[in-house]
Amino acid sequence: MEPLRFDQVGITRSAHKLINNLSWKVASGQRWVILGPNGSGKTTILMLASARLFPSSGTVEILGCKLGKTDTRYLKSRIGLSAPLESRMFSATGTAIEMVMTGKYGDLAPWWHHYDSQDKRHALLLLGQAELEEKAEEAFGVLSEGERQKVLIARALMPRQAGFATREVELLLLDEPSAGLDLGGREHLLAYLENIMKNPQLSAVVMVTHHTEQIPLGISHAALLKKGEFMAQGPIEEVLSDSNISECFDIQLKIRYEKGRWWTARL
Repeated sequence: MEPLRFDQVGITRSAHKLINNLSWKVASGQRWVILGPNGSGKTTILMLASARLFPSSGTVEILGCKLGKTDTRYLKSRIGLSAPLESRMFSATGTAIEMVMTGKYGDLAPWWHHYDSQDKRHALLLLGQAELEEKAEEAFGVLSEGERQKVLIARALMPRQAGFATREVELLLLDEPSAGLDLGGREHLLAYLENIMKNPQLSAVVMVTHHTEQIPLGISHAALLKKGEFMAQGPIEEVLSDSNISECFDIQLKIRYEKGRWWTARL
């Protein structure tokens, strides 16, 4: 089973093509990064991959289920999504552990469902993996930006309720997890993401970013998106070349890989 497959997918809004005839396959075990300029359609792809948006044309298969012919409630229970918009939707007074536990049902607040001691233990475990266990009872609103991003990712990894069963997340989608972080915050987050990439329970990880410096260790594949189309996709070392990255961003750039990290500069 392939975690993700897009076949000639298109998204049209008000006669404007956000995604155009896009085909893409994510195999089990792969970790992808999608790069591209603002407005190229990166977040739209994540919304499709998370079953929160349906294609105007073509087919999307997620974890072996065809979008439009599957109960999305069941499908979403197998997907973890962390996006910047979530940070602005949560109550600032809710605690970090409450925010993580809400991932079980995909809620934005903890009072809609009951959470038991097992849920709390698992949320504490996830916060511990993010080196935030000591912040568990602190209000989400007083955490640093980097800490809030880690809480959102931990929430995305919280086992999901599907009917009467609880299941581990199989597909993790990350929308600009390093956005707005200072240098120290970014490096702490990248170290956290590096460990997540090693998680064998995750069939696939797809991360969106604008900057090559924000690519963590463990990413195996890359796609460059421009005007709603992939202009290059495949193993990361083949895709991230000077010519490809320059064409994608319409500026002459050089890209280098040193000691497990990518960086880009203008020629």
